[in-house]
Amino acid sequence: MPGPKKLGPTQAGPNAPAPTKRGPTQAGARKAGPAEPAPRKPGRKRTGSPDAGPAKGAAPPAPARRNRSTEEVRAQILEAAAHLFAQQAPPTVTLRQIAARADVQHSLIIRHFGSKAGLVRAVVDRTAGAYAESVLRGDDAADGFVQAMRHLLENPVASAAFVNAQRSADQPRAVQRSYPGATLHRQLLTDAAGPQSRDPRVVAAVGLTLAAGWAMLEGWARVAFDLEAMPIDELRNEVAAMLRDLIERGADLGPATPPSAARRR
Repeated sequence: MPGPKKLGPTQAGPNAPAPTKRGPTQAGARKAGPAEPAPRKPGRKRTGSPDAGPAKGAAPPAPARRNRSTEEVRAQILEAAAHLFAQQAPPTVTLRQIAARADVQHSLIIRHFGSKAGLVRAVVDRTAGAYAESVLRGDDAADGFVQAMRHLLENPVASAAFVNAQRSADQPRAVQRSYPGATLHRQLLTDAAGPQSRDPRVVAAVGLTLAAGWAMLEGWARVAFDLEAMPIDELRNEVAAMLRDLIERGADLGPATPPSAARRR
């Protein structure tokens, strides 16, 4: 015999109690919303936040490199090469060392000078040209040696670079024969030489050797001959006066200029 049917909500009698609704206290705790962010401590910055400064210990940004003209780049390479050639023989200096000192790309050296040999020759030509310009600043043939000596004293790096570079050149004799300063000295003495002049070539060779020798050995000579107490300008003026006197007598240029007059130059 079938059991009694269960009555659904619509089949319940009119006196059936209405289903009760469960309130918040009966349904349990409400679902929690997103957690509130913790308040930041004053003065602290979040890592990676837009207003955060550079990380501690980070290197400062490199300054933007100024665009340099072709002449500036070429001069900078020559200056860097001269400094390195003055310290060591050119064959032991690499193009990468020169590029690093000049702050240029390695390829720029090749673009401007073709090869390392071309760069060495350019350093020699630049230094030799500056020497020739100093000779032309002289008042006469003898003063040209004095001005050349002062130029060498004021540019020791260029002088040392020239000596090392011309020794290391592929054809050192060709470099030595093309030295414009030597040609100028000889020509100026030939034009001004008197009837009792010695061979202008010998006079020019002695004068240039003495000027360059003093420029190279001045520091040693001051110590070796107890000249350190003498003011350097006074010492150089004395040397210039003797150099001029030697040239004037050797080339029979007339009476030697008094030392006092040479010092005023």
